[in-house]
Amino acid sequence: MVERVRIDFGRAHGECLVLLYSRFVKDVSGLSTTDIAARLKLPRNVVRMVVRGEIRVGRCREDYRGTEVKPVGIGASLAALGSQTFAFSGYDETKVYIEPDMRTIEITQAGIEWVNDLSDAKYTSFLGGVGGDIRAVSQIPASDRTVTLNHNQPDYQETVAALDKVIEEFRNDHRLDNECGPEKDAYLKFLEGGRRLLDDNEIAVSAGENWIVRPLKWVIEKFGEGVLQVAATKALELICKLLERLGD
Repeated sequence: MVERVRIDFGRAHGECLVLLYSRFVKDVSGLSTTDIAARLKLPRNVVRMVVRGEIRVGRCREDYRGTEVKPVGIGASLAALGSQTFAFSGYDETKVYIEPDMRTIEITQAGIEWVNDLSDAKYTSFLGGVGGDIRAVSQIPASDRTVTLNHNQPDYQETVAALDKVIEEFRNDHRLDNECGPEKDAYLKFLEGGRRLLDDNEIAVSAGENWIVRPLKWVIEKFGEGVLQVAATKALELICKLLERLGD
């Protein structure tokens, strides 16, 4: 029998999006296809195919972060400039070029929503492939452990009620719609997804951190004083206690 590598494209798509999602919630830039391939331990050709597929459906995008070089003459063609240059998106392609390996892949709002809709188990499964290591339970850091949710306990009920209040206030607060409209929509989706996670019988601490804690911190920072800020501060304190970790 001929030995051959079998590529699980379904898993590759999931791991790629979860990796880009984890970068987004940490407020860091995206990754090049080379970086993604290294993190997922996949051939670059596979990652290129995965990325192209996600760009087509709008779940990620290509961002050009190159440095402008000396403009070339009007009418010059890309072919005449050789393979080491690439037109900067949004500029006159006869004047400005960047190096192709300066491109990065970033997740879009559609991609974030796709990740938010994953079950906790599926998210954790994809997240496990991002680093490429299979770790024993004793080696899993606290942020990757799960917390059992007792829906009859007062602390759980108080946390859920506080988060529901934040989501309602956040949805109806339009003070920064012009300045932070897309960001607000994304973080609202985070909180709504995090709230759904609390309906389960357990939650991964990492999921609570990504989908609830970080968005609450963003709300507190952006919205300053007022009802929403007070509600978000209370919810943050309660969710951190529920997850058995400090809200640093």
